[in-house]
Amino acid sequence: LTNYGGIGLIKEEVLPQYPFPPYFKLPDLGFEYIVHSDNIHSNSSKELNEKRMRNYLRLYGVDDEQKIDQIITDIVNLWSAILNITNSFDEDLANCEVLSVVMDEETFPLWDSYLEIAWNGTQFDLDDENTWPCNYFYNQLDKLCNANKEAIANYFALKFIYRMDARLEDKKFQTEHCNTMIQFVLPHLLDEIYMEEYFDNETRREISDIVKEVRKSLHEILEQAEWLDEETREQALLKEAAIKPHIGRLENKNVTNRLIRQINEFHYVEGNYELNLVNLFKFRTMQRRFNGLHHKEYDNYTMKPLELLKGIQVNSFYYNVDNSIYVMAGILHPPAYHKAWPAALKFGTIGYLVGHEFTHGFDSVGAHYNSVGEENYWWTAKAGKVFNEREECFVNQYNAYEITEIKRFVDGNQTKDENIADSGGLREALSAYHRHVKELNLSPKDEQMPGLELTPEQLYFMGFAQLWCASYKERHYWEELKSEHAVEKFRVLGTVTNIEDFSKAYNCPVGSKMNPAKNKCRMW
Repeated sequence: LTNYGGIGLIKEEVLPQYPFPPYFKLPDLGFEYIVHSDNIHSNSSKELNEKRMRNYLRLYGVDDEQKIDQIITDIVNLWSAILNITNSFDEDLANCEVLSVVMDEETFPLWDSYLEIAWNGTQFDLDDENTWPCNYFYNQLDKLCNANKEAIANYFALKFIYRMDARLEDKKFQTEHCNTMIQFVLPHLLDEIYMEEYFDNETRREISDIVKEVRKSLHEILEQAEWLDEETREQALLKEAAIKPHIGRLENKNVTNRLIRQINEFHYVEGNYELNLVNLFKFRTMQRRFNGLHHKEYDNYTMKPLELLKGIQVNSFYYNVDNSIYVMAGILHPPAYHKAWPAALKFGTIGYLVGHEFTHGFDSVGAHYNSVGEENYWWTAKAGKVFNEREECFVNQYNAYEITEIKRFVDGNQTKDENIADSGGLREALSAYHRHVKELNLSPKDEQMPGLELTPEQLYFMGFAQLWCASYKERHYWEELKSEHAVEKFRVLGTVTNIEDFSKAYNCPVGSKMNPAKNKCRMW
């Protein structure tokens, strides 16, 4: 299944640093609706998951309704049994590693077989004993699979069909789907066309100027942070000075051209849509694994994550290993940026996003990488203690946010670095905006948007909130439970309630929900 980009009982990701081996997260069980112990028997699960399985089984020739019922029951029972295993370590792989040690688990023996099947036998010279995940989970899962072979086979078959199924609601969406598929499968070829057509030097220059302004704010914050001792401050300023910005995308023609030429390896069969679809997914997976498959032909300095080469994507990054930020060309459109917007809106959107990525260099992960991207914890014990205390404030704050739609809470520990980056980024960009206004002598009238009676600061915060405007269905909340980002609603509320300038801009009374009187969290 992983060879076609599907998720059965192995959820594969590619580690974004040399030698780019696979790593694994806990699998998402279900189809449209991700199941957990507290929702597996809900009406939504039955409506979406069981209906999906029933339709596939009928479509592929199972005409005995009792047989269909039994297949579905066996698969749901299989999910329950797997969830019983993951519940023993609270669905947390870190807890699972501890449990593996406590239980004195033997190393799961089949990873070499996995590399043979999925990675053409590629071997990775890794010293880390924890390269492969939770032995306890995979050993228990192996026993469960051996005891439920028919249910496993049926589940995998249905998941493969699900992967290939476009799941379109109407024929009118077919063209759009085909366009999306080609973009998904041939991103590097289309990226060349996109960059030529939609990214220009004028945009690059303006974003470069915004990056410089936000960077000045970060530098000032690091200089003025009273809780940093001088030894740690010196290292922080050294790291900030070394951060390299990339606007548009990372340029590596050698790798990009090689990826484009791999199109010749795609096997097209005239008149066979189904086989071509299967081959497309397999080709895309091979490209996604390119770095790991070919890591011995490159080195740590010439090979970077493939995502950094794709300017077309709507994203931005901080990359610890080379201490760089990347503002991709694809994000430079509304709601993140438009050339005609007033500065308040630009700094509240793309300026904040730039600040967010800068701040990742100084979150709990960035704290373990120095100015040249080497793994090195550069904090003194005294400064590290204060950092941990401030970090804990964010953890506790977000732990208290209840996602009422599914009766779960945000995981403050899982999302802490993104929340720290949101807070730091919004502060840095606001400081940069105020400096920009002063330098250019802009008036509030210069900063208005037609039809919006908002002050420049109100417009700034509205732009930030607009970035995370989203419409959720219940199943989306379950999908995002394992994300390192908080649900969009709480990304906005959690960030602005910590910032005094927001309360001032919107006249929020002290002690109100949007301006709590105490327990405001701040790292930078």
